[in-house]
Amino acid sequence: MILEDDVDMMSLLKSMFVSDGFTVSCASSFPEARGLLRFASFDAVLLDLQINKDQSSELFPEIMERNPLTKIIIMTAHGSIDKAVNCLRKGASTFICKSHDPNALVQEVKDHLL
Repeated sequence: MILEDDVDMMSLLKSMFVSDGFTVSCASSFPEARGLLRFASFDAVLLDLQINKDQSSELFPEIMERNPLTKIIIMTAHGSIDKAVNCLRKGASTFICKSHDPNALVQEVKDHLL
């Protein structure tokens, strides 16, 4: 699942993952993501760190309750060491910075999944 409030970025990431053979569900808000989590289990969840004014780490317990083996990957354009450490402590698998090269971002996510 991809949770990203930038619809263009979400569409780009989805198309790139789908072209690599992944099945992808997308959400652009917390309510959408919660709806998807209610009915499906995901191998990985790629979350933008901040969705509108909410912190994506608020979803970690719901994601882990549904499937404790889900890899939670946080991405952000506004990374800091403090934010990264906080997300990792709460259960994220990794914390990556959004790149100007979407191919590099997708490859980094794939490296964490395989």
